[in-house]
Amino acid sequence: MRSVKFGFAILLYSFLSVLAQSTSTIFGVQTHLGQFYRADMDSVSMIKMLDSVKSAGITFIRDECYWSEVEKSPGVYSFPKAINDYVNAAVSRGIKILMILNYNNPLYAPHAGSAVTTDSNRLAYAKYCQQVVARYSPLGVKHYEIWNEPNIPMFWDPTPNGLDYVKLLQAAYPAIKQTDSTVIVMGCATSPAEGNPAPFINWLTFINQVFANGGGSYMDAVSFHLYRVEKKPELWLNTDVNSLRSIIGSTKPIWLTEVGYHTSNVWPYLTQQQQADYVTRLYLLGTTINKLENIIYYDLKNDGDQTNEPEHNFGLLNFNLTPKPAFTALKSLIEQIKGKELINQVKQGDNYKFTFSNSSETTHAFWNSSTTYLKNEIFGKNRLRVVQSSGETFYIYDKDRIVQVNYTEDPKYYTELDSLPSINSLELIPKIDSIVVGQKINLKLIGYTNDNKKIFIDSSAVSWSFSNSLASIDSAGRLFAHSVGSGRIIAAFEGHTLEKEIFILP
Repeated sequence: MRSVKFGFAILLYSFLSVLAQSTSTIFGVQTHLGQFYRADMDSVSMIKMLDSVKSAGITFIRDECYWSEVEKSPGVYSFPKAINDYVNAAVSRGIKILMILNYNNPLYAPHAGSAVTTDSNRLAYAKYCQQVVARYSPLGVKHYEIWNEPNIPMFWDPTPNGLDYVKLLQAAYPAIKQTDSTVIVMGCATSPAEGNPAPFINWLTFINQVFANGGGSYMDAVSFHLYRVEKKPELWLNTDVNSLRSIIGSTKPIWLTEVGYHTSNVWPYLTQQQQADYVTRLYLLGTTINKLENIIYYDLKNDGDQTNEPEHNFGLLNFNLTPKPAFTALKSLIEQIKGKELINQVKQGDNYKFTFSNSSETTHAFWNSSTTYLKNEIFGKNRLRVVQSSGETFYIYDKDRIVQVNYTEDPKYYTELDSLPSINSLELIPKIDSIVVGQKINLKLIGYTNDNKKIFIDSSAVSWSFSNSLASIDSAGRLFAHSVGSGRIIAAFEGHTLEKEIFILP
């Protein structure tokens, strides 16, 4: 539902203010299940898409229920089966729905994208809103958005007007609350509309018009859309939110209900890996913003298969519903931080370290917004689980709790553990069968879990020995060959022992 969619390291840490907030509900994605007339939105695809949403751990979908589909005869309301089906399928999977109440109805206006400028049209829209809420709120749909991008002529034809939109809010909001006072109603839902000529209205200008005319009293939260497709999220998210806050104040909850990065082969030429990096960092940065309650990524799947069409390439999934790297990266992020609170954030130059915690574990997210940087980090525990954005997982045991972290543009997650997974086998590195007298070798031990994930073990935490006096191994795992013969390297760690016979040659 988009239109205009489109140094030198600081030596001292800068500690940023942190407001602890849960990451449980910030993850959302746009679906188009309400556009059931599309061939790619059939019932089978709908189930596959919602299964993908659930498997990723995404909390919300944003979708719609068109007024023109609900009221085809004046005063007669009938809900399409496809809408009922996607609502029930989402709710049964524990997925929450932000439902858009859109657009106009040809029964009351020239066409569905027409502006709402008369009291009779507003009254009819308010009744439609009541019918939707009465139908779906009892099923669990508790979030509603009044219109979509009313600041552009595509959806408010021919001339967007902030005061007219306020009058629509004044009609719809109390009608919705009369039906169910517990639901959350969002207003504005603006397109960026930046750099476009009149009658387009810039998003901040439009929201300012709405609030200057009292519209803030007729919404529970403010929603808006931004597409900084050429910019890394570190360069715009906080700046734009601060601009919005200067208009609406600091207390009103905000929802970024459309934001995305496309991977078409036209400007700005983002690779699929760059999309994955930007999406995960967008959500990570979003956890730092007070009262930013949800980010709805646009959208779940590519809307087509033309590589030179930006509109076809915003998805986390390909058009055929196979995952892009961004889907896997977002899933990895959610699995590591969902249900935890952001308790600290540290920025040093372009290095970012965010710490999330709950009652059972603490996870640190590391990334660099522009390059690669190696840095030793001190952790609270000596056992760690490391998850890459690709989902690749391994474990580390470091006796001194000091681990070299590779800060890169794709975030990675280090979770402090009380214990490591069960060790199925041990491997000696390097793999040697013989050495020569006088040779010295640094030995390392790698463990393997039952599901074949690696455990990198600090050599100083291993109990090393040699079976005779022909060689010796010190506490750091350094093997010294003294005399010709043979013997066994013995390495023990947490109740597991590896023995390896080697020959010592002249």
